[in-house]
Amino acid sequence: MRARIAALALAAAFLVSCNPLLNGTLPGGIPGSAFVQHVPYSGSFSYTVDPGATPRDVYFVFTNPSLSQDAASIPTVSGSISVNGRSIPAPAPQPLASGNGSPGNVTDRIAEFNRNPRAFLPAPSASARPSAQTVSPAGSDTVGTVATFYTSIDTSESLTATCQEVVGPVTFADGRVRTLSIWVDNADAGDVTADTISSLADRFLLGAGTADIYHWDTAVAGEPWGPHNDSNLVAWDANRTVTILLTHLNSGYGPGSVIVGYFWAKDNFTSAQFSGSNQRIMFYIDSHEYAANENVVYSTLAHEFQHMIQFYQKQVLRGASTGTDTWINEMCSMLMEDLVADNLEVEGPRGVTPWSDGSAGGSGNTNGRFPQFNQSSNTSLAVTSTGAGFGLTQYAVAYAFGSWLIRNYGGPGLLTRIVQCPQTDSTAVVNAATAWSGTTETMQSLLQRWAAAVLLSDRTSAPFGYRYNAGGWTSFSVGGQTFNLGSINVFNYSPTLTPYSSSVPIPAVPYYSSNVYFKAATALSAPATFTLALPAGTVMSVVLK
Repeated sequence: MRARIAALALAAAFLVSCNPLLNGTLPGGIPGSAFVQHVPYSGSFSYTVDPGATPRDVYFVFTNPSLSQDAASIPTVSGSISVNGRSIPAPAPQPLASGNGSPGNVTDRIAEFNRNPRAFLPAPSASARPSAQTVSPAGSDTVGTVATFYTSIDTSESLTATCQEVVGPVTFADGRVRTLSIWVDNADAGDVTADTISSLADRFLLGAGTADIYHWDTAVAGEPWGPHNDSNLVAWDANRTVTILLTHLNSGYGPGSVIVGYFWAKDNFTSAQFSGSNQRIMFYIDSHEYAANENVVYSTLAHEFQHMIQFYQKQVLRGASTGTDTWINEMCSMLMEDLVADNLEVEGPRGVTPWSDGSAGGSGNTNGRFPQFNQSSNTSLAVTSTGAGFGLTQYAVAYAFGSWLIRNYGGPGLLTRIVQCPQTDSTAVVNAATAWSGTTETMQSLLQRWAAAVLLSDRTSAPFGYRYNAGGWTSFSVGGQTFNLGSINVFNYSPTLTPYSSSVPIPAVPYYSSNVYFKAATALSAPATFTLALPAGTVMSVVLK
């Protein structure tokens, strides 16, 4: 609490020092300090910057805060931004949902199903539900049992697997009983050994102790399944079993991206609703990838477990009619990876090595999500569905935003508030940030503050609200569990963040809900006046450092 009060005071001083910018001129400040101003202007205007006695780099950031799925429902962002006559693309609104098309790959189809599984229910089943709940058969899992698993929404694709390990029933200190069963596709049994299966089990659910993914994830986000009144869904077995199926999820394993794992909510439904349901609380992990890189799979377990938890917490327990917007759900899963990386002794999405280094690391870092973000920093954040296109770049942008958000708005408590609320769109994020800050936040204010924080991430003196980089670990305690978040310097990653400028080519494609970074001056040592033209719907921030 003491650190937070001090941080808020710093933030106030940081912003007050920028108040003179309201008249368009920034006077000199304390040497070595930085200035941020979110400019309340639009249209065409002149803007004068006086760096004072200390030469400063001058950045303009242009933001379109629109998150609407319907381009016709918001003011059109037309024309282009210009700085001294040089055009910059104005971030544009999201295209109509009807233009998104159908998801083209299995992970997109699964994500779209998880967003709104009831839309896939057969009409007769939706109107004529069984009178009693079907109990998951996972409670009778024993090592050596052979069973058929379905890998599609119907019975058209299946595999034969053997139960290789059962942990539990384990009784927690609070009286909860939980069990883990691990099944291996018989066709892929050569990928794993008894030892690697046991290691996977220990990472997810220990027979004794609390240092495992189950305890960490649930301490933050809540339980993955529990009581409900929907007979379309299975009832959890008496042992409260979570199942992991190890199988090949990819047709090939050459260069390029591969699927490491996923949660598919079809299995939470009864087979009367979806014949391909395995009627289990389960997720799928690629056995080939586990054999090749155990640490990636451990992080993936935490990631996919968050998806499983969020499905229950929002759509089942709190009755949300649809699942969370894709960018928010994936952001939450990457933040869960971030929170447990230190506990798992893996790099996580931050990508700093060794994992025990809480600092921002050194320069030239090619690991983690930020190299991809740096390549596409003006890409849309708020992708609401996989049909709109959600690939590696979108993951990187969502993590870049989320990693700033969680380090400034309550740590694990932010994730708790987002997951354990009925809202499934940006309102969940805004409300969670508002609850922590005590001030009214908007997506515009968050997008603008995030953009400034990116530019200030190379310093440890930035106040809360603008801080990526604390110089080391920031620790939190939730539900008897400790979580550490490491520092981030966006400029330490390779390729490095390169704002647009008079010498950097400007992309032809504009994006919605994004920030466009423009470096207006390097080591400015004398007053300079810039002529700007901002189209309606675009806002501007100024950062001097």
